[in-house]
Amino acid sequence: MNDWFDELQQQLQQAIDQAASEFEQQFGQQFDDTIDRVDRWLIETLDEIDTAASEFAAQAEPLLPPELHHALGELEAWLEDCDQAIDTSINAFIDVLLDVREDESSEEDSNSGDRDPSNSRSSSPFDPPDIENDPNWFVPLSHVRPTAKQYPACQGCQHYHGYRYGEHLLVCAMHPYGWEDEECPDWEGDRV
Repeated sequence: MNDWFDELQQQLQQAIDQAASEFEQQFGQQFDDTIDRVDRWLIETLDEIDTAASEFAAQAEPLLPPELHHALGELEAWLEDCDQAIDTSINAFIDVLLDVREDESSEEDSNSGDRDPSNSRSSSPFDPPDIENDPNWFVPLSHVRPTAKQYPACQGCQHYHGYRYGEHLLVCAMHPYGWEDEECPDWEGDRV
């Protein structure tokens, strides 16, 4: 008597599995199609926004005062530098991850029986850096803006660098420690 019940239960389970598989295939295809449509729509919308922004910028640029035009040029250069720095950082991070993955896979492939347990933990790129002993360690930057009291000759100068490397401020390449008077002979740019 239990045989027919077990057979019925098995047939019911097969029908449920088949229905679930068909639903998953159909839903998966519809989901992929929806993602593709949304992706195309986003790309088209972003292209339209980019075109509109470019047209607006072309119309507004001649109306800008020279100081603002100069500032926008500096902002664009800064954004390009940021973009390059971000790309470089991301690529370096990806390289580190790939190296870690290669190291892990080579460790798995090697014969672990001959290893000394005390040396089992190798230096990882995710370990804290040895700042005191590593001369190549990157020192975080901070930016110092020139004011009327501090580096007044540098205000609005296109050569002003103003980044602090650790404890050392580099004002500009021509005058690394800044100019003491209010009029620098190498000043170029628009005074704000």
